[in-house]
Amino acid sequence: MGVRLDRLRNREFVIAVLIATALATAPLLQFWVNNRGEITSSRPIVDASGLAALIAALVTTRFVLLLRRTNQVVVGCVVGANCYLFFQWQLFDSGPYWLQYTQWLLAAVGISFIVVHLGRRPGAKLFIYIFPAVLVAVPGVSLLAAPQVSHGLVVNERAMISERNTEKSGTPPNVYFLVLDGYARADQLRRVLGYDETPFIDDLKQRGFEVPTETFASYPATFLSIASILEMDHIATSSAALSNGEKPFYPKLQGDNAAVRAFHQRGYTYVHGESGTFSASDCMPQYFDVCIEARGDSRKVTISETEQAVLQLTPFTPLLDAGVLPVGDAFTDPQSVIAQLWQDRPSDPYFVFSHVIAPHPPHRRYGDCSLRDQTAGKLATGWKPELRAGYVDSLDCLNRQLLIAVDAIGSDDPTAIIVITGDHGSAFETPWGSSFESWTNDQILERYATFHAVRLPDRCDNYYDTHEARNIVNSLRIVLACIDGEAPELRQPRAFFHRYGKDLIEFDDLTVFVE
Repeated sequence: MGVRLDRLRNREFVIAVLIATALATAPLLQFWVNNRGEITSSRPIVDASGLAALIAALVTTRFVLLLRRTNQVVVGCVVGANCYLFFQWQLFDSGPYWLQYTQWLLAAVGISFIVVHLGRRPGAKLFIYIFPAVLVAVPGVSLLAAPQVSHGLVVNERAMISERNTEKSGTPPNVYFLVLDGYARADQLRRVLGYDETPFIDDLKQRGFEVPTETFASYPATFLSIASILEMDHIATSSAALSNGEKPFYPKLQGDNAAVRAFHQRGYTYVHGESGTFSASDCMPQYFDVCIEARGDSRKVTISETEQAVLQLTPFTPLLDAGVLPVGDAFTDPQSVIAQLWQDRPSDPYFVFSHVIAPHPPHRRYGDCSLRDQTAGKLATGWKPELRAGYVDSLDCLNRQLLIAVDAIGSDDPTAIIVITGDHGSAFETPWGSSFESWTNDQILERYATFHAVRLPDRCDNYYDTHEARNIVNSLRIVLACIDGEAPELRQPRAFFHRYGKDLIEFDDLTVFVE
């Protein structure tokens, strides 16, 4: 026993552990660098890195004790190389599951053989020492050197509709603003999916809603579209505005925006409903007055968007895709928003903003609203042709839930203003890899033409009669003007072509967005 423990009391063992832990954590650090513009909390990556390092150290120690005649540094290299491979599942993520695992196992055997063979070469020692250090140092330096982007929102004075507190008799109406992710306009649902939205629209009209037919978003991406709605202005008009990625826009989605400030000035309480799936809309204590938390499927362990992304780097990916692992993300729906709000209801007036992922993938419910055992599609890759049926199911359930929520509000809060809008359309025909010039009018319309419905007091019935009102960036300007009893000061409609991570190009002709 003493002889075995002596193997742990020398420099070679320390080097072996350092190499193994470096190779185990390097891919996670690189993932952090590649996605730092979208990651809202680094805690899951730090935790995963610590766990990977601990496992690598323990496995290295175990094999060093078992393989007493093997070079300890080589043992550390083999363990570390396989840990590194463990987080490279994207190299094998295609074809049948059995083929993916077979390729991964063969790669593990192959890389182990190469490392052992390389470790026997006298001149390889320097490379063995330097290479793991470089893999850690490059992303580490990048993280430390990255500029600290301020998340504080610069107040856009042009977006402020009023600098005063309204002085009027009575309490102003409560406002419910629901953003439904990826909810396309009725004409596009009919063209792309053969889906008839007419019965649902008729039901809304019977409940006092106006459903404009030519509404469109200014941006095709959620973070830009919702931020522009809440800023009540076009928040990115050139590529330079996106130079620091998506993350600087997230506080706008979480409550640090012109609309919330305008409601606060009118004496409103701000109620923020998080989506769960999209972490950029999480409740952040510094921005909300009341938080409506997303909740997961009670049959599963709820994990965050970042934790799911980390798991997708590993051989657990097929098990996640197949629904074998009992894990899932949190999510919300219109009914749960209202139910949670009324459990501990704030005093009137209040402004409720809630971002609901449905009908955007992943699809969690069938048309009758029963939960699927396995979600259909993913947040980032859920627009494949075979997932059209899942989108239709999500629409059927969502429309059912919306009517229940609207009826509940109408019964309990009959004077409330209600806005239901998509942030952008669907993307079954969207050619994300193609240039702006190659997009057809139909492809543009599918992504930009959004569903929009609003219930305003009778005195504001004519507020949607103008062309400017069709651009959803003006939706909260209309609401606030109606509350104030004033004519709305609307922004001129604008729209911008954008592909994630690419340049921003402004449309010079908006006639494409009308039927």
